[in-house]
Amino acid sequence: MTALAGWENFCVIVGSSAGALIGLQFVVITLIADMPIAEGGAQASSAFATA
Repeated sequence: MTALAGWENFCVIVGSSAGALIGLQFVVITLIADMPIAEGGAQASSAFATA
């Protein structure tokens, strides 16, 4: 048994959890991008624009 053999299950769990969270992040971003812009959204975005 090598020194790193005990970490094999940990790496599998952390790696699969990270992949699932990244996939969930893309789903949430896609759903937010499809939402309509609110009435005051255009006015608020011009306040933060720099020229």
